Amino acid sequence: MMHTAPTSILKLMLGAIVVCCVCLPISIRAQKSGREPVFRSEDELMRTLLRWRRPVYPDAARAAGAGGPVVVELLIDEAGNVIKARPLSGDPLLQPEVARAALGWKFTPARVGGTPVRATGHFTYNYPDVVRRFDGKTIAQLELNVKNDPGSAQAEYDLGYAYFKSSQFPQAIEHLSRATAIDTKNATAYLKLGQTFMHTEDYPEAIQVLQQAIQIDPSLAEAFHALGIAYILTGQYKEAVVALRRGLEIEPVADSYFLLGKSYFKLERYADAAEAYRQGLAKHPDSDIGHFGLGEVYLTIEKFREAIAEFQAAIRYSDGPGISNTHYYLALAFLGNGDTRSAEKEYQLLRVLNAPLAEQLRIEIERASRPNKQSG
Repeated sequence: MMHTAPTSILKLMLGAIVVCCVCLPISIRAQKSGREPVFRSEDELMRTLLRWRRPVYPDAARAAGAGGPVVVELLIDEAGNVIKARPLSGDPLLQPEVARAALGWKFTPARVGGTPVRATGHFTYNYPDVVRRFDGKTIAQLELNVKNDPGSAQAEYDLGYAYFKSSQFPQAIEHLSRATAIDTKNATAYLKLGQTFMHTEDYPEAIQVLQQAIQIDPSLAEAFHALGIAYILTGQYKEAVVALRRGLEIEPVADSYFLLGKSYFKLERYADAAEAYRQGLAKHPDSDIGHFGLGEVYLTIEKFREAIAEFQAAIRYSDGPGISNTHYYLALAFLGNGDTRSAEKEYQLLRVLNAPLAEQLRIEIERASRPNKQSG
């Protein structure tokens, strides 16, 4: 069965914004020293990262087998510099190192109305999980296999894939590249290497490697799906349509239909976009991503009642608090349908979920109400 893209990546491409839950201590301290910081999701932080300092992996933690994710809460100043980092979870041996490294990170400044403002959010760093097993073996054992049999494509692939599953992408690239160099006909190795390049946001390299995977095995639906994602992320929507349609011919999965719908939408082929979203929803009717995308199409072609129904479904099926963008678009659909009162209710919700977006919506509501005031 095909493995689809992580939900966070998919939502990023399809227009849904995940609002990060922010712990109170840093936020409260920030309010005392100035304007309340805006909330940024982890996806937004990843997209706007300008300078990175890798956390140290202490020898004591390595010897103790400490590993896995460490989550820190960040406070970012108007220039994009991290000025506070507070560990929220993770192994105690590793938390101080991530917090220390985070003070060297820099992001594109958040803006409200064009003015740089402070921001806060959560960021996750994944240390190698040295005790995690892959097909019964730890990463240390897989490293030993490579050392004992340096010419083995399978040993390199197994280790590279373990690193990939552990979110250690530079190491995954190193060993998966070796696997493909030793065995140039291993389509799966090329696929995993391409997916790894996507995680490092090296999309041109990912496209090249995924094309190699498809050339070796034209029936590899997962490669077409991943290639479609890479094309979307680089703005190549026509190419994305071709890749996704070929993948759907092999394996018709909901996520690929949603990606196809987004590609058609970007190409302004709205009827095709709506049909692709409907086909995806026929397979996955409780997908907030699918309903949001279809709602976006209806809003664009001014079918406001249909848009309202789809955005409401997207909110109903959402799996968490990351629905501020959907509330915003729902409000726009209400305004298009002449229902200012319902748009005002969405505004009140957005004041809690996403203050900058609420401010933007307030402007839209005032603009929509202006003709009524003049006529009165």
